Amino acid sequence: MNTPALQKPKNVDDINLADLELVSLQQVSKILGRSPKTIWVWWAKEQTFPKPIMFNGRCMGWRKKALLDWINNLEAQS
Repeated sequence: MNTPALQKPKNVDDINLADLELVSLQQVSKILGRSPKTIWVWWAKEQTFPKPIMFNGRCMGWRKKALLDWINNLEAQS
């Protein structure tokens, strides 16, 4: 599957801050109605879930846009 290249914003005003928002594992679990363990399996073992962003060495989260794209892709496949 070809994905379009990300375009670098020309200035800060072109950045959609909602796309940069990070969602925690607990939030993802609540949104999807699946346990954190299931989400971990999808990501770490099956590699069918978007890769999280690690920050502060121990915390991880997903960009909201990555989750929305993943959900939209699932809908398109069904």
